[in-house]
Amino acid sequence: MTKRITLLLILCSLAIHAQTTNKTFLSDAIVNNGQKYLEECDKAILEKDMDRVKFLFDSITSKVFKGAYFDNFQVEQIGGRSLRINDFDKPTVIITLSSWYITTEGEIAAINQLAKKYKKSIDFVVLYWGNKKQTRKASKDFSSDVTITYFDELDNRGAYIVGKLKHFFGFPTCYYLNEDKSIISITRGAISQPFYTDQETVREDNYNYHSAYVKEMLIENKASSVATN
Repeated sequence: MTKRITLLLILCSLAIHAQTTNKTFLSDAIVNNGQKYLEECDKAILEKDMDRVKFLFDSITSKVFKGAYFDNFQVEQIGGRSLRINDFDKPTVIITLSSWYITTEGEIAAINQLAKKYKKSIDFVVLYWGNKKQTRKASKDFSSDVTITYFDELDNRGAYIVGKLKHFFGFPTCYYLNEDKSIISITRGAISQPFYTDQETVREDNYNYHSAYVKEMLIENKASSVATN
């Protein structure tokens, strides 16, 4: 009897390991597919063909990155707590920023509004590439409904993986993730608008922009949950 239980435990462990190792993570997808994409983008930029650049980004996102899993690296909170990406147990929106990137009042207001509306069903996470001091200063206008985190590349834990994401996508970038942290969509942050645009318009436009992806995320997450049950 004891031998049977031991055998079952071993088989379960192997099955779990197989499921994990069969996953394609975003950093691996970048390594395996990113170079050709970057070369094509460089060519399009030299030719000033920004429609082509957008097409290439949308194409690699939908054909390669969608369905890959967001890497489960460790991030820090200003209060001192360490988290891993998989610690967020709801569908998750991760917005990556740099501590020196100026996020407008309207952009922040849009994220705060969405986080308040969907706080029972979605985790909204802002992830700064920077240190604790820089993050504290840059994030002061986000509401308590948004989880503020940071990753300091001077800390070597996960730096290779983070470097792939940061340098490939740049910032701001938004990742829309299923509950299991598989990728539904990736977008290039906020809407590009003239600097003189009033902040209420910026808020409204960014809210509507992100809302479309959030609704898609909830629909796909529900479909995924039904399929696995």
